[in-house]
Amino acid sequence: MTHTLKSLFCICLLMMGGQLYAQTTAESYQKKAGNFAQAFNGVIEKGYQIGYTNTPYYPQEYQSGSFEFRGLKYTNVKLRTDSYAKNLLALSPDGKFNLVMNPEEVRHIVIGGVPFRYFNADEAAPGSGYYTILYEGKDFGIYKQSYVSNISKEYKGSTVVQKFSLKERIFLRKDGNWDVLTNKNGFIKHFKAHKDALNDYCKQHGLTFGKKNETDWQKLATYCETLTK
Repeated sequence: MTHTLKSLFCICLLMMGGQLYAQTTAESYQKKAGNFAQAFNGVIEKGYQIGYTNTPYYPQEYQSGSFEFRGLKYTNVKLRTDSYAKNLLALSPDGKFNLVMNPEEVRHIVIGGVPFRYFNADEAAPGSGYYTILYEGKDFGIYKQSYVSNISKEYKGSTVVQKFSLKERIFLRKDGNWDVLTNKNGFIKHFKAHKDALNDYCKQHGLTFGKKNETDWQKLATYCETLTK
């Protein structure tokens, strides 16, 4: 069942205008906004407009997305992730509020046609957060993590500002382990019984691998799945 969020967000915004800023209790929040309010953690994100030269958002701008919450699918929501705070943000219809979602309640999302999945710290060796799904099969998956590796300081006149160093890396998740993938050999070593077939496939199709070659990773993983059935 598909729902638009306009009316639900309006309810949230009415409440946020007053009681959220007065640290409304979770019980009162849920009573006023209804069951859907539980998809949010009750926090309005302040953003990085002051004191920073860039932002850790991925994607940088809000894009139309969708998610499922307690069996219902919600579409046409403006979404983006925060690679530093490791949050999912939804933009209110009037563009005034960045609403922080509850990741344990909203684990699977789509932003701009790209699927993401939330892993908590116990599930993902690289740490909690939303990971881009490049491939998910029966016994393994390939995910891309967008993360902040460092925050450096810069001077603009007499003012000190901070800059996020934004990075990406690709992981193979197999048998509960997470391994960084930088080339095809890092993937193929996990499927030694099919080493020759996988190498031949890469050569025949001219596949190249890296953080920006998402389609080639997907092709290799899809072919590997046919060999391991």
